Amino acid sequence: MNNDIKTLREILLSDDGISNFITTLIKNMMEKLLNQELTEFLKYDKYSYEGRNLGNSGNGYYTRNYKTRYDVIEGLRIP
Repeated sequence: MNNDIKTLREILLSDDGISNFITTLIKNMMEKLLNQELTEFLKYDKYSYEGRNLGNSGNGYYTRNYKTRYDVIEGLRIP
Protein backbone atom coordinates (compact mmCIF):
# COMPACT_ATOMS: atom_id res chain seq x y z
CA MET A 1 0.00 0.00 0.00
CA ASN A 2 2.82 2.38 0.80
CA ASN A 3 4.29 1.87 -2.68
CA ASP A 4 0.91 2.69 -4.23
CA ILE A 5 0.72 5.96 -2.32
CA LYS A 6 4.30 6.80 -3.27
CA THR A 7 3.57 6.03 -6.95
CA LEU A 8 0.38 8.09 -6.87
CA ARG A 9 2.26 10.99 -5.32
CA GLU A 10 4.93 10.83 -8.05
CA ILE A 11 2.27 10.79 -10.75
CA LEU A 12 0.40 13.73 -9.31
CA LEU A 13 3.56 15.80 -8.81
CA SER A 14 4.85 15.28 -12.35
CA ASP A 15 4.17 17.93 -15.01
CA ASP A 16 1.31 16.08 -16.72
CA GLY A 17 0.54 13.78 -13.80
CA ILE A 18 -2.94 14.95 -12.89
CA SER A 19 -4.04 14.87 -16.51
CA ASN A 20 -2.59 11.37 -16.95
CA PHE A 21 -4.22 10.22 -13.74
CA ILE A 22 -7.66 11.54 -14.70
CA THR A 23 -7.56 10.11 -18.23
CA THR A 24 -6.53 6.71 -16.86
CA LEU A 25 -9.45 6.76 -14.43
CA ILE A 26 -11.84 7.79 -17.21
CA LYS A 27 -10.52 5.06 -19.52
CA ASN A 28 -10.90 2.34 -16.87
CA MET A 29 -14.43 3.44 -15.99
CA MET A 30 -15.53 3.68 -19.64
CA GLU A 31 -14.20 0.19 -20.38
CA LYS A 32 -16.06 -1.23 -17.37
CA LEU A 33 -19.26 0.52 -18.43
CA LEU A 34 -18.96 -0.71 -22.02
CA ASN A 35 -18.45 -4.30 -20.83
CA GLN A 36 -21.46 -4.01 -18.52
CA GLU A 37 -23.55 -2.62 -21.37
CA LEU A 38 -22.59 -5.62 -23.51
CA THR A 39 -23.61 -7.99 -20.71
CA GLU A 40 -26.98 -6.23 -20.36
CA PHE A 41 -27.54 -6.31 -24.13
CA LEU A 42 -26.72 -10.00 -24.49
CA LYS A 43 -28.65 -10.95 -21.32
CA TYR A 44 -25.82 -13.22 -20.13
CA ASP A 45 -22.31 -12.88 -18.72
CA LYS A 46 -19.23 -13.38 -20.83
CA TYR A 47 -18.23 -17.07 -21.07
CA SER A 48 -21.63 -18.07 -19.67
CA TYR A 49 -23.13 -21.36 -20.82
CA GLU A 50 -26.44 -19.58 -21.44
CA GLY A 51 -24.97 -17.84 -24.48
CA ARG A 52 -23.61 -20.98 -26.10
CA ASN A 53 -24.62 -21.54 -29.76
CA LEU A 54 -26.83 -18.45 -29.89
CA GLY A 55 -24.79 -16.89 -32.69
CA ASN A 56 -24.20 -13.74 -30.67
CA SER A 57 -21.16 -14.43 -28.56
CA GLY A 58 -19.95 -10.83 -28.19
CA ASN A 59 -16.31 -11.78 -28.34
CA GLY A 60 -13.45 -9.50 -29.29
CA TYR A 61 -12.55 -5.84 -28.96
CA TYR A 62 -11.46 -2.99 -31.15
CA THR A 63 -9.67 0.12 -29.98
CA ARG A 64 -10.45 3.77 -30.48
CA ASN A 65 -9.04 7.05 -29.30
CA TYR A 66 -11.42 9.30 -27.38
CA LYS A 67 -10.91 13.01 -26.86
CA THR A 68 -11.79 14.45 -23.45
CA ARG A 69 -11.27 17.93 -22.08
CA TYR A 70 -8.30 16.61 -20.10
CA ASP A 71 -6.49 14.75 -22.86
CA VAL A 72 -6.95 12.11 -25.53
CA ILE A 73 -7.62 8.61 -24.21
CA GLU A 74 -5.65 6.29 -26.45
CA GLY A 75 -6.51 2.65 -27.01
CA LEU A 76 -9.98 2.59 -25.43
CA ARG A 77 -11.10 -1.05 -25.73
CA ILE A 78 -14.61 -1.33 -27.12
CA PRO A 79 -16.29 -4.77 -27.02
